[in-house]
Amino acid sequence: MAMSQLLVFKQAIDEIKIDNTSGSASLLTYFVYALNELLSSDVEPGLQIQAIEESVISLGQTRQEFPVIAHFIAILQPQLVKKTNFSHLKQRIADYNQQWADVNKRIAANATDIIDWEAKTIMVHSNSSTVVEFFKTIVSRPQ
Repeated sequence: MAMSQLLVFKQAIDEIKIDNTSGSASLLTYFVYALNELLSSDVEPGLQIQAIEESVISLGQTRQEFPVIAHFIAILQPQLVKKTNFSHLKQRIADYNQQWADVNKRIAANATDIIDWEAKTIMVHSNSSTVVEFFKTIVSRPQ
């Protein structure tokens, strides 16, 4: 069972690496979910840390165009040094999620407050959850 949980984690990382339609926040959410699943599994801690370190290196190399993933990896890497206790790693991931939970709404609110969007044409070349949240915000604004 433990080895299948490790395989599921590695498959999730492979999916993130080849996904060319999701935005960075969606990919990060999937990565964090996969990390939490692995850390909650009965996979031997040494194998967990090895898989996480490999995923961090691999994602850092293949998903460089996504600053949100790079930022999370930069936060995660120092935690990987502390290999004796995984509770700190789980807590750091939870803290990160809490800190960034509503960032898209905050960005959208700020953008709608400071930019005059009346009679403007907006062209988007992205599948960004931030952009989606922005459009939801401007559509729901009172006229």
